[in-house]
Amino acid sequence: MAFVLIILCTGIVSAQEMVTSRQAFLLKENSPDLSTSAKDALCSTLREKAPADTYSLAVDTRVRVLARTRFMVKETVYDRENAKETSSQRLVKAALVEVLNGDSSGRTGWIVISYRDTGGDPQVILAQAVPGE
Repeated sequence: MAFVLIILCTGIVSAQEMVTSRQAFLLKENSPDLSTSAKDALCSTLREKAPADTYSLAVDTRVRVLARTRFMVKETVYDRENAKETSSQRLVKAALVEVLNGDSSGRTGWIVISYRDTGGDPQVILAQAVPGE
């Protein structure tokens, strides 16, 4: 279960970016401020369990970023082999985007841009698109 700890910052941008290296999920929530339940839903998409209120976005789907935010969550994982729980902090960066192509073209919603666990490398889901591609 994920618990939202703090909101770090919010910013407005208008860059064109695209989904990279893995499937991403667009949350149908499109209000400018993320609620706690929306943050939990975004975090659940990182576990490959897309909630019912999401759209699937394929690799190379282009989006326009309307707003960005980031927040921390505490992730607890149970290790069955060693019979113990471990906790880590996860920094999640998210963006309110408008989908520019693909099956969800024209839709607006929140998507995870990247995330990083304590001591780990960032996992990038959305990267800046090369102009003219």
